[in-house]
Amino acid sequence: MPFYLYNTTDIHDLPEKYHWILIHAGSIWAWLTKDKARSDTEQLIFEQAIKQMWQRIGYPSLSRVYSRISQDEIMKRNSYTKANLPNGYGYPQKV
Repeated sequence: MPFYLYNTTDIHDLPEKYHWILIHAGSIWAWLTKDKARSDTEQLIFEQAIKQMWQRIGYPSLSRVYSRISQDEIMKRNSYTKANLPNGYGYPQKV
């Protein structure tokens, strides 16, 4: 499920020049009820377009998954997990 774009500065998961691929993805479902052969054709066009897109922009790394999170959430998590004390604060202790 794609991340919702709330702000005007949010970036799409799919680059804008490839948005035409989404039309073919929707056409698969639209033609499925009326003409199965046309739906299959749209499916082939969609799959070929996806392959071409990945060849041009490169495949995503399969070794890592980065979840999308806002910088405010990151700061909120950091503020609750550790104390924000300046360097050298407190008394030195012998170990």
